[in-house]
Amino acid sequence: MGELENFLSLRPQARARYLTILKLLINPLRWSEVRAGVSVKLKREVSDKQLTHYLKELIDYGLIEKPITST
Repeated sequence: MGELENFLSLRPQARARYLTILKLLINPLRWSEVRAGVSVKLKREVSDKQLTHYLKELIDYGLIEKPITST
C-alpha cells in the first residue's frame, strides 16, 4: 500500500476532500482558489478552519509541502 492510500485509509470519511485538495494542488493556487475549488467540487462550503486542518494533515504526513514565500 502506498503512502497516499495508507493516509486515506485512516481517514475514510474525508477521502474525497483530501483527493480533491491534492488534485487542485497540482497547479499553484492561492488559498482562496483552493477553498473555492474544494467547495465547487464537493458542492458544499468548506470553512477556513476545515481547509486549514486538511492542509495541515497533508503537510504533517509529508504528502505536500508548504511553499516558501520570499518577502
